[in-house]
Amino acid sequence: MKKEYILYGNKINEPDYMEEIVYTSFNPEEILKAQDSAIKKGYVKFRVATHIEGTKPNFNDPELIN
Repeated sequence: MKKEYILYGNKINEPDYMEEIVYTSFNPEEILKAQDSAIKKGYVKFRVATHIEGTKPNFNDPELIN
């Protein structure tokens, strides 16, 4: 099973609950490139969550929210 990385982002002056999924990838290096691109599109706050492919997400798992 693969580990998927999900990049969430917020634009300036948006509350945390308005975050959007900016990019997903199985390669963590791509997440860094996507973050650079998202900054150019106005995103200023980011977080990366992980998910193991084929499993149900456990939203109480501290590893899910990084």
